[in-house]
Amino acid sequence: GINAEYGADTNSTTQVAPSEISWTEKLLVTDDFAFEATVRSFGFYALAPNFFNKTTKSFSRPLRTSSGLVFFTIIYHRTEVNQDSPPQQQDQAVRSSSSSSSSSPSSKYLEVIFRGKKEASEGEKKELIAQLTRMFRLDEDLHPFHALYPPAAKIGFGRSFRSPSLFEDIVKIFTNCNTTFALTKRMNTLLCEKVGKEGAFPTAEELSSWTEEDLTRECKVGYRAKRIILFAKQVANNELNLQEIESYCVSKKGSREKEQEREKQMQSDQPKQKSKIKRVKRKKDEREEADQDENSNNSNRDENEQRRWTTLELKKEMEKRIHGMGDYSSSNLLQLLGRYDYVPVDSESVRFLKEKKKMTSVKDIKHAKELINSIFLPFSPYQFLVYWFELYDYEKRFSTNLSSSANCLAFEEVICEEEIAFRKIEEAEVGVKTENQKK
Repeated sequence: GINAEYGADTNSTTQVAPSEISWTEKLLVTDDFAFEATVRSFGFYALAPNFFNKTTKSFSRPLRTSSGLVFFTIIYHRTEVNQDSPPQQQDQAVRSSSSSSSSSPSSKYLEVIFRGKKEASEGEKKELIAQLTRMFRLDEDLHPFHALYPPAAKIGFGRSFRSPSLFEDIVKIFTNCNTTFALTKRMNTLLCEKVGKEGAFPTAEELSSWTEEDLTRECKVGYRAKRIILFAKQVANNELNLQEIESYCVSKKGSREKEQEREKQMQSDQPKQKSKIKRVKRKKDEREEADQDENSNNSNRDENEQRRWTTLELKKEMEKRIHGMGDYSSSNLLQLLGRYDYVPVDSESVRFLKEKKKMTSVKDIKHAKELINSIFLPFSPYQFLVYWFELYDYEKRFSTNLSSSANCLAFEEVICEEEIAFRKIEEAEVGVKTENQKK
């Protein structure tokens, strides 16, 4: 595959074909940045075209620019500047993400080696850096989360891995529905091999040109073919603006925090003060109507000054706008968009409550949702991160005793076993529904 072709399994920076262009960038990161804990924080890291080398602790994958160029990328985490590096590497620009702009420069950085058939322009280089920044969430400030939940700070947990683009995130979510993780991995591998250019993840334009029958046959995506193609056509035909959706996740200064406080208060008072919640909701609706009137009267106002959606508003909008986006898919997508105050609940959550929280009386997913919301509400607005940390016991698995390749492999196997276990249950439920529909 693509990793073997470009020598991603080695630690060498010199294996470049004569026709290739290679250059190195250094991205400064904050002292709390933990490379492996970030990469392996979410299962998407194990899906093509991503590749994490457990021996060299490097991450690699092809990235694409808007101009269509494909650049293979290998990333290493360095803790100090190597003064003995070759002059040509020392001359490379050291770029800073917004998270690393502090009074004292960090001694940690990501060494990123790019390889491509053509030289990238400065604009394309910035585009590639922006993709890496999104993947590793280099622009997110973890200090508030770590102050609220110290166990995560011990291992640098908090930057949930995601794709270079929202489009890739959504397609990966579709391939993860109602199936085992092993089959999800196969679907993504085939999408990159059969559809994507030079082994990269396919673009909306590439996917929209396929028929459902061909995509099902070649990439083994099953019923998801229709969902994926219709979504790709939405994006390719400019019927769906994913950048706009991401922009609504950016908080107007102060407004997002106020919305979170109101939502938190409403949730905590729900069992006791339903009438009060109705009054609060009425006032909130009145505020939103006033905001909408104000926005309509000030249509030319700078976008950054516009009111941003609350998490529930964003969830509803995604379900309405994105073809094939249901409740569980949108719940998972929220955290990929940086909204951590909503926890997706499924059969794995039931197991978590019974086995790790010793709540053996939990009845079903609906009951589990109520309990999850109650348990993690004190950690608002980071409920998902705390839930995810405890769900997969990251403190134990990323302790200093788990740094060897054997233990890394053991960690991955446990994750896969847990994924497969609860997805088999979901798959069985889908099978029963299908049989009932046939009857």
